[in-house]
Amino acid sequence: TNTIELNRRRTIAHWLKENEKETWDKTFKYVNISTYLTYLLTGNLVDSAASVTGHYPIYFKKRKWYKEGALKGRIFGIPNRMLPDLKQPGECLGQIKDEIADECGLPRGIKVYATGSDKACETVGLGALSKDIGAISYGTASTIEVSNQKYHEPEKFLPAYPAAVPNWYNMDVQIYRGYWMLTWFSREFAHEL
Repeated sequence: TNTIELNRRRTIAHWLKENEKETWDKTFKYVNISTYLTYLLTGNLVDSAASVTGHYPIYFKKRKWYKEGALKGRIFGIPNRMLPDLKQPGECLGQIKDEIADECGLPRGIKVYATGSDKACETVGLGALSKDIGAISYGTASTIEVSNQKYHEPEKFLPAYPAAVPNWYNMDVQIYRGYWMLTWFSREFAHEL
């Protein structure tokens, strides 16, 4: 019950429905910023299953949206018709539109491929591609991620997220306000060192 209520409170879709009903009623698609940027570049409303790590009705183990009406999917209150198509890491999301390529000075015909969330890409970049190596990241949230080819939840009700590597998962544990804690620590205690 606590996990369900926490996720319901953190889901922006619920806030929109309660506080800006007119906006919600006019909403055609409810997407991540990565989906929107892909749309601007390619004209396709599509994203990587490894980029959708927020409060969306995604079945992380299967890397797809929950079926309409599924118990876990209903927590987020977003109808499937409002969600973008999902591709797996390594699959093509589309081709950069010619006018965007021209404006950026890029050759025409460049393809955009599905990767992963910021933390998933950091984990690959750090070479943490085994269950014996953890990738620590300090950002808005401080995290430690461990990659695994098997789906394993690091804590009860805490999913393993799809990794940026096809068919892998990242077991992720977060501390919110991550990097802010270092500032707080130095302000409160570093002057004594």
